[in-house]
Amino acid sequence: MTHCDRRDSEIIVGDCSHIMLWEQGGASQTSVYSQIGRVLMRGVTNQKDGTFDLDEMEAKFSTADNIHCASTSLVCVENTHNYCGGTVLPMQWLREVRSNPQPADL
Repeated sequence: MTHCDRRDSEIIVGDCSHIMLWEQGGASQTSVYSQIGRVLMRGVTNQKDGTFDLDEMEAKFSTADNIHCASTSLVCVENTHNYCGGTVLPMQWLREVRSNPQPADL
């Protein structure tokens, strides 16, 4: 919640990541993020190697100009990825996540 400095923020996470599935029920239930910080999670489909499609990630970004949606403030990746066999995410992919076009306040 430290990285989502405004209420009604959104975090993009892999749908098989620990933060999505286990942190007090994750996004499938009322999570600690939404209980305390009013931060929502939006999942993107994890691939078998723990990565996710960057086009899908970009398509999920939401900006503050739409008052009906939480605005994306953070992308979280899990490294190593437990549900994908303890996979270490490739550095090149991590660089691509960071360099991918994103909202200015992300």
